[in-house]
Amino acid sequence: MFIVKWVARGKESEPILIEKGFLTTLDKVVSSCRRRIPALRLDYPDMPPDGFVVLDGDGTEVRRWFAPLDPGA
Repeated sequence: MFIVKWVARGKESEPILIEKGFLTTLDKVVSSCRRRIPALRLDYPDMPPDGFVVLDGDGTEVRRWFAPLDPGA
């Protein structure tokens, strides 16, 4: 099982959303989450997530991913 914490860069200890129960491989979780970033940014306009942290069932971080910084921002 995996837990995904959707976070803003630099505020990883303050997740925007936490989802539990991913029963698949780590690579599939990461791929799926990367595709969902644009939609979640629209869903949370006041604090859009920049990325996510994936934890295993024991709560150990196993992967983190952040979208590239927008050079025009």
